[in-house]
Amino acid sequence: MSKKAIMSVVSSVLLLVSQTTYAADVAKFIVEVNPTKAAVNQSVDLTVKAVDNNNNVVKDYVGTVWMFSPEVSDLQDAVLPGDWVYTFAAKDQWQITFSKWLNIKIPGSFTIEVSDENNSEVRWEATLTVEAWSQ
Repeated sequence: MSKKAIMSVVSSVLLLVSQTTYAADVAKFIVEVNPTKAAVNQSVDLTVKAVDNNNNVVKDYVGTVWMFSPEVSDLQDAVLPGDWVYTFAAKDQWQITFSKWLNIKIPGSFTIEVSDENNSEVRWEATLTVEAWSQ
């Protein structure tokens, strides 16, 4: 096996181990929607924090999260940050607020779920109520 091939394999293994380590340190995500009640087409804030079992922010998490709402059957009925996927970067300080980015276009009660890409056990959710009225 060539030196280049060996380095490629070693790099891949190290990347996999580092991603698994970051996911293992995170017990859940604190997910907050603000405000928790909105009108159809009203954009709200969505905050996601990667935390440990004691709700302390995990300061080395750079994993990818999946965001979704099981109540949204047509993806055109909702706008979630990053087309429903986001990869944390060190600049985020392990928590991110997507200001006025979450937008549900139909009325109802919606669960916004966030889970780690590599470990679906690491997840959390928040609820957003969307009403047909406007302010």
